[in-house]
Amino acid sequence: MAFSVQGKTAIVTGAALVSNLLHYCIDFCFATLLLENGCNCLIADLGLRPEAQALIEKYAAKSEHGGRAAFQKTDVTDWNQLEEMFVVAERTFGEIDIVCPGAGVYEPPWSNFCSPPGGKESKDSPSGGRYATMDINLVHPIRTTQIAISRILGAKTPNTSFMFQASLVKKPICLSLYTRQQNTV
Repeated sequence: MAFSVQGKTAIVTGAALVSNLLHYCIDFCFATLLLENGCNCLIADLGLRPEAQALIEKYAAKSEHGGRAAFQKTDVTDWNQLEEMFVVAERTFGEIDIVCPGAGVYEPPWSNFCSPPGGKESKDSPSGGRYATMDINLVHPIRTTQIAISRILGAKTPNTSFMFQASLVKKPICLSLYTRQQNTV
């Protein structure tokens, strides 16, 4: 049985920036399909590429199909910003029906296995106890799901769906952090 998104509300992370071509295409296309089929959509990301800006502008007002779009600047590694993302979506559209924590990075030079924390290219602190790429690709979907579940339990109509995507690309062996994270999700 098909799931109608008409009149529903979704949160999609990672649909507004090209952090890498694969995630951008998946998340941007997913948000576009939701909007084209009458679903309200909060796009949460660090910023807006021109294509995403055009999508937000096109669906800022109610469309012929009923869907509206909004943007919330969100760093998915910051748990307070993840909470705020839900608050903004609920304030803008009402109850949330669909959650897609899709933001991801594909072994960026600033946080990957081949660039250890504290190294020349790495932004990860050698004493920080974490990798930014792990926070984005693995921790953010987990934390987003926890927040969504807590809201489902208090919702008037607990009927939220989750959509997780794991990239299906051939990965070189040196991309071990990315590979492990996608296999985990």
